[in-house]
Amino acid sequence: MTGQTLEGTWEEVLTHAPELQGHRVRVIVLDLPEQQQTTSVQSEVEQRRKAFEVFMASTIPDAPLLSDEAISRENLYSSRG
Repeated sequence: MTGQTLEGTWEEVLTHAPELQGHRVRVIVLDLPEQQQTTSVQSEVEQRRKAFEVFMASTIPDAPLLSDEAISRENLYSSRG
């Protein structure tokens, strides 16, 4: 088992505990937990969406903002005959 690399969450690595028993290992924490990354990306997307809405409202002040439901693919195609 020389030089084997395991990557994943801590819980995923722990599933290999029986085969790693008795071996020396090195653990390197690579990044934020996946849940925190997802939250961070969602937050950034939300901030960009709000900035775009503000930009559009200032560019075309009389244009109403559409809701996510109004611009969903289903609603766009359901209006076709």
